[in-house]
Amino acid sequence: MSPEEDAQLRARAVVARVTVPRLLVESAMNAHIETDTDRKEVIAEVFAVRRLMANVANNVNQLARFANTESTLPAEAEAIVQEYRALVPRLSAALDRLDQS
Repeated sequence: MSPEEDAQLRARAVVARVTVPRLLVESAMNAHIETDTDRKEVIAEVFAVRRLMANVANNVNQLARFANTESTLPAEAEAIVQEYRALVPRLSAALDRLDQS
């Protein structure tokens, strides 16, 4: 271990009010281990879903404009609603993963 890593471990142990060996044992025994890569993947998923939801919102605006002009909804309206409904659980799952990190 480098001197910098040793200093970081000691500082974390002080904050946690445990010894360095206790901190290492508890960290190693923790069932929830997350890497920076895991966190970045979840954040990327949240942004991907956000982008898709923005596209769906744009489609809904176009439908609303059409409905106001024509006084009827086009057949595509149901497909757009289904698209939105598919995105909500995907976003919820990503946010749950982010919350658990």
